Amino acid sequence: MPSQPSSIAELVGSLRARPVPVIFLDTCAILDVSRSLYREGASPDLAQSALNAHQASRATPPKLYLVISEQVAEEYAKNLPEVLEELRSRIAQITQAGNSLLTATDSAQLESTLTTLEAKLTTLTNQIFNSSLTIANDDACVFQAASRLTRNIAPAKRGSSNVGDCLVIEHILVFVRQLRAAGFDQPCIFVSSNYRDFGLAPNPKATLDSEFAAVSIDFMPDIAAAMTQLGF
Repeated sequence: MPSQPSSIAELVGSLRARPVPVIFLDTCAILDVSRSLYREGASPDLAQSALNAHQASRATPPKLYLVISEQVAEEYAKNLPEVLEELRSRIAQITQAGNSLLTATDSAQLESTLTTLEAKLTTLTNQIFNSSLTIANDDACVFQAASRLTRNIAPAKRGSSNVGDCLVIEHILVFVRQLRAAGFDQPCIFVSSNYRDFGLAPNPKATLDSEFAAVSIDFMPDIAAAMTQLGF
């Protein structure tokens, strides 16, 4: 499990003490590690970059911070089983093709390799989640998220009930504003492949773009792009 949720003030104090880059992860950014094997357009470097991010966040002292909100933690727990089932299904399809087209020896070797790959992707996905610092739900942020939804300000949109996305964004914005006010000058990157609600990275939707620019938050579609941006 990731760290126990900490208040924004507590995390600001911790990050100020050891200032290194920060990657804020949306739920899909973590789950995309498992989906990288089969999702069309997935970066071929995603698994390696995720491993590098995990190791960098666990280094002593840390070389970067991975940060999530409580909303992301809840969504991750809810959606992980479905993502892992899809991974197993894709592995089974490839294994079946191997059984049909390869010799018995080669087919058995392929099945063993794919089983190992599935286990390693599952482990890596959980490691990214467990390496993350968690921002505790903040009453002011919850209020602002509801207001954002009512006013249809991205990631909210008319006819949608995506208050979860608004909760994620409001906690990140308030957190980074306080970091910057405290003199924190390290890069901060928000990672999400959810282009429908947040925009097509690196260009957030209107209003989000000015909010991100005001506190120097970059927007990337996956962990691989974020790690490249940071020079890892």
